[in-house]
Parts: sequence; C-alpha cells; structure tokens
Amino acid sequence: MLGSTTALLTAPLPVVYGLVALAVSGGKKSVQRRWPEAIAAGVLLTIGVWGFSWIPGVELAGVLGSTLVMSFLVVWANRKLFHKLFHKAKRKRTVNLVNTARNSSEKTAHDSAEYGITKVSLWQVIAPYGILTAILLISRLVVPLKILLKSHFVISIAAINLNLPLLYNPGFYLLLTALATVTILGTVVHKLQVITIQAWQQFIPGAIALACFLAASQVMQASGMIASLGMAAATLGDKYIWVAPWLAALGGWITGSSTASNALLSQLQQEVSIQSGLPLEWLMGAQNGASAHATMISPARAIIAATAVGWSGAEVFLLRQMGLVVLGAVAVIMSLLVLALP
Repeated sequence: MLGSTTALLTAPLPVVYGLVALAVSGGKKSVQRRWPEAIAAGVLLTIGVWGFSWIPGVELAGVLGSTLVMSFLVVWANRKLFHKLFHKAKRKRTVNLVNTARNSSEKTAHDSAEYGITKVSLWQVIAPYGILTAILLISRLVVPLKILLKSHFVISIAAINLNLPLLYNPGFYLLLTALATVTILGTVVHKLQVITIQAWQQFIPGAIALACFLAASQVMQASGMIASLGMAAATLGDKYIWVAPWLAALGGWITGSSTASNALLSQLQQEVSIQSGLPLEWLMGAQNGASAHATMISPARAIIAATAVGWSGAEVFLLRQMGLVVLGAVAVIMSLLVLALP
C-alpha cells in the first residue's frame, strides 16, 4: 500500500525527470526531438511501479517498472529495424547489422583491454539481476512457499515489537545473489576477502547511523515527545497536509537517507494521523516520497557524488543545480496530497 501510494503522489515526476535528463544531455534541441519518448517513459514507469507494488510486491516494483520502460525505449529506438525485419528485410542488411555489432564488440573489448578492465560477458553482467528477480518472484508469488518462508526462522522480540522472518526478508535474497555472483564471475579467494572487507567498511557507518536514528525515534516515543509533537501538529487539522511533505523533506535533507528519515519521522506522522484523523497511508506516502527526493540535495549525498567523480569543490554547484528541481518535486507531492485529501 505504501509503495503504490508513493507512486501516485510522485506520479508526474518521472516525466519531469525524463525531460530534465534530455535537457542536460542534449539541450533544447534534444527536448524538442525526444519529448514524446520522455513523457511515454515517465508515464510507463509510474504505471509500472504502481501496479508492481501490488503484485508481486514493492521489492520488485522498481526492477520490473524499469524493465518495462527500458523495453519500450529499445523497441521505440529500433522500431524501423523491427518493422523491416518483420517484413523480411534483405539478408544483406542483417549481415551488415551483425558485422556492425561484431565490430562494436571488438572495439569495446579493445578499449577494455587498454584501460585494464577485465572482460566480462553480457550474461555474467545480467545474471545477478535475473537471479535476484527470479527468486524474489518465486518467494512472493508461490503461496505455499511464501507461507513456509514467513513461518520459519522468524526472529521475534515482543519488547520492541520485532517480527523478522529471515528467509522472507529481501536481504536474504540479496545475500544469495551475491554468493551466486561470486561463483558466476569466478572470484578468487583473496579478491573475495578484499570485497568482504570493503563491503563491511561501507556497511558499518550506515548501519550505525540508521540504528541511532531508530533509537532516537524510540526515545522520542517513550518520553512522550512524539505524542506532544503529534498533538501540536494535529491542531493544524486538515491544514497539516500542507506541512507533512516539507517536514519529510527536511528529514531527508538532514539525514541524507530516506530510510533514516522514515525511521526518525514515521512515528510522528502516525501520531498526527491518530490525533487529526488524516489517513495514515497518504501521510506515509508523502513522508516516503518527499524524504527520498530531498536526499538528492543533502550535503552528505552531494559530497559523495562529487568525490566519486573526483570533482572537488563541486558540492555547491550540485546543490544549486538540483535545489529548484527538488523543491519543485516536493511542491508537486504536496499538491497531489492536497488533491487526494480534499
């Protein structure tokens, strides 16, 4: 429900981002030539994410929605080719296409060797995504298996309201996929050790930060702070829907993580819902969507992006360029929330 509600509240934004991507990559001429494809891709992505959030589930909504869009773009880009092949184009054209593809492949291999990149076949690149998608689909759609996975190896701690089915959790399937990828790529032991150490080093800071935000949220809940804030916010009545997305965006901007923002503010949104009678699913949809968009201009994300490409001191430039886009996105979410809750 949360996945589909978030998709509805952010429905126009994939179209906007498609047009922005065209403008950044190709300028005004690119937008004038390719705007129909951008709009169609954005609409397809919204519909796909919304539908796939219900069936098979939110874990695969992004993957399947993206696959739908990429398939459309491939067909659209090659529509003339498909039309000619459908009508039995001359063999010479097919041979030329094959030669062109072979030459491109050889050039790619040459470039990879020149830059010291290990050659990996296409199926090796695609296989992990296929494995992860397949096992998630099976675990979500095969009902007897779903029931079995949810009822075995479950961690339950009543004191903190924890009920975690390990074998049904998406993280378990990510682990299986990672192990399968090691086999597919033939990763040697010493490389696996380095990879594990690097992954652990990346995991620890984020895990500690998330645990701290969760702990802070629980402290606020246990001390009565959430209830007090919820009562104060509830005095706004229906007008709170104008505030909720911006509060969520503030959380995303401060923490740099939609997960951390949700951990910190979800209980507040719930308390406001209880006090004011506003539907929780719509408040949480706004919380989820607005916080995720606001992370794009969080200082932490800007620093990581600039550092990753070796662009020292570009943080201010990135924040300035993306600021209006993010503020516009949050305004769209707020407007749709107002329309959804008249």
